[in-house]
Amino acid sequence: MFTKLSHLLPRTINRNGLRGTVNAAMVCVQYEKIAPEIIHPEALKYTHARVYKGGTLIIGVANPAWAQRIKERSAELIEILNKRLDGPTIKEIKTRVTVNLHQEMRE
Repeated sequence: MFTKLSHLLPRTINRNGLRGTVNAAMVCVQYEKIAPEIIHPEALKYTHARVYKGGTLIIGVANPAWAQRIKERSAELIEILNKRLDGPTIKEIKTRVTVNLHQEMRE
C-alpha cells in the first residue's frame, strides 16, 4: 500500500531535473568525508569542495601549498570518490586559490 521513500526520491529527483544538483552535492559531501584521511587531518580548515560539474571537481584552497597537496593526491582522491559514488564519475580535480576561503565555506 505504501511506497518506500527510497523508491520515490530517485524518481522525484529525475522528474524535477535535479539529478545534476544532487550528484554535485553528493560529490562535495564525500570530499568532505575523505579529505582529512587522504590529504591531511586539517584539510577541511584549508580546503573545500566548491563545484562539481561535467566530471570535474573544483576544490577551493587557502593557498598554493594546499593546491599542491591536492594535486599530489588527486589520483587517489578520484579513485576513492568514484568508488563511493554510484552515479557521478569524477575525471579531473582542479584547485582554485580562494582569498576568502573561510567566508566562502560559511555561505
